Amino acid sequence: MLDGDLPQKAQELVKEWLKDNYISLIQMWETQVITKLTPLK
Repeated sequence: MLDGDLPQKAQELVKEWLKDNYISLIQMWETQVITKLTPLK
């Protein structure tokens, strides 16, 4: 996060989601082909 507030628990969930989806996010960034990702748990 660069700006704004998010409760600590929500931040942890987002970090976990990012860890689980990192490769897919990088691929989408590089190819500009957007795919559906798994939701937060």
